[in-house]
Amino acid sequence: MACAVAYGDESLAQAIEDLRSDSPRARLAATEQLGRTGLDALPAFIDLLQSTDPEGARARNIARGLVRNLGSDARRVLVAWLGSPDIDHWAGVITALDALEDDEAMEFFLAPAVAEGVPPLARSRALVALEHHAERSGQGDAWQPPTRGEAISLLSKRLDQVLAPPPYSLHGGARHAIARDDVARYHEADNIAARDREAAHLARDLAALGVSEPHAVRLVLLAQLEATRAQPKPATTEERLASLEGPNGIDIEAIADVLDLAVVRGMFPAAAAAAEALSLAAQQAGKPPAETVALPPVARAALVRALAVPDFALQFAAARTLALAGCDPPYPGASRVIEVLRHAATSTGVDRVVVAHHEAAIAAELATKCSRFGYQPLIASTGREAFALAQKGRDVVLVILGARINHPSAYETAQFIQQQPFGDIPPILVVIDPLDDDPRGRFLTRRIGSFAGLECVALVDRLDSFFEPVVDPQTQAVVSPPRFPETLAHLAGPQAVDAKARAGRAAERLEQARQAAALLEVLACRGWDVPNPQRYNRMRLASPPSDDADPVAPPADAALPRPTR
Repeated sequence: MACAVAYGDESLAQAIEDLRSDSPRARLAATEQLGRTGLDALPAFIDLLQSTDPEGARARNIARGLVRNLGSDARRVLVAWLGSPDIDHWAGVITALDALEDDEAMEFFLAPAVAEGVPPLARSRALVALEHHAERSGQGDAWQPPTRGEAISLLSKRLDQVLAPPPYSLHGGARHAIARDDVARYHEADNIAARDREAAHLARDLAALGVSEPHAVRLVLLAQLEATRAQPKPATTEERLASLEGPNGIDIEAIADVLDLAVVRGMFPAAAAAAEALSLAAQQAGKPPAETVALPPVARAALVRALAVPDFALQFAAARTLALAGCDPPYPGASRVIEVLRHAATSTGVDRVVVAHHEAAIAAELATKCSRFGYQPLIASTGREAFALAQKGRDVVLVILGARINHPSAYETAQFIQQQPFGDIPPILVVIDPLDDDPRGRFLTRRIGSFAGLECVALVDRLDSFFEPVVDPQTQAVVSPPRFPETLAHLAGPQAVDAKARAGRAAERLEQARQAAALLEVLACRGWDVPNPQRYNRMRLASPPSDDADPVAPPADAALPRPTR
């Protein structure tokens, strides 16, 4: 226990015992000691609040006050504890949560108060906590214990709020850039983890109450899928499919609804996991096992909609599932499956940067500097060339544009790149030349104003210190590192400059290219309109599978199962 570091187990236990003392001095000293201990004393408080002896009432009141002083830090611990299998301590945890007087914790008392199999003491404490909440909200006189239906309704509403859509949208399939530095709720990694834990807790409570309303069931399945996807050890596709098993077992149409829910709420990794689960569900439904049942139209339509989402992992998962189990064309969106797979097949597993500048010498200089950071440069002289290079290859992970580039302008080129139909949107650095900072022409001021409306775009200079470290001329010691990595990390996230993360994403792209080449070759054999299918056969043979290949992915040398109609 962490508190042993500060006071030792015996000292903490003695302080808890002193709260029961008849001596005011002993109680005061114990209160001060436990207050200094903070969160480390929380397990001891739970044990005390768990007790029911009349002699300990005064000590329990003091403990409630100390827990209240811990505030939101204690809330996170207590909610996680209440969501654990440690049912023997639920009564103390519920009492501690009640002591915080946090009205946002009200929904966590509903399942312990209503569900079957809850220990009587925990149930009674949960009912008391709900009554206290009603009194604080001015409804104490009319309060009645909640029914199962009321509890399900309140929990479903809370889960819907926890899995709320992000502050950007997809209108009519059009792609919108996603802010890398968005400060909205649950955007940061820690808040996303907190959201996932809370959603998993609410989903578990709803499942315990036997929820059956279709929309609530879909929310529960989405929360369970996200919890499985976000666990430390990567889950297999079979485990993800198991997390999507509802009250009536595996329902393909329900999984398709979960896919749509995840897309609307910006949970693209969960949506990709749902798309992969659809493929496995179709395989498991096949009779005999060597065959694959064609997905119903509602599932196929959900996958086609996912092809337009600005996340290539989801696009690829949807295209792969449609190729495996979406039935042979014609159907709306079939041609887009080929386009997504062809784009995936362009990867060589090397990070590339598009460098566009109206002066060839400067473009070459920028390209050389980028290559020192592990990027393979592609040089362009116009905005049109830059856009063509950015959308042509799967490996473009960065674009650098000269501020004075034309045909079209740098601003229009950045807009076009952020609206490209396939692949992830790369971060864009707009390079300001030294003379652009002349205040008389106000060129820089106008550029700052125009680019402010674009996400994941930054204006930078091309001074030596941007790409190279500043060195003390006397000692040759590095005074400051290059500014390029820090700028890129701020724009696109730390993973954009982390060597291990970059290597992992490059390997993932290469594995997707291998799978895409195999799929395109087989689809061509099945009669799909695949341009130059022999090219993908050569690509497949030239790209050996990695050790981390998806176990559900079709082997490169095996024919894919033909869906039965």
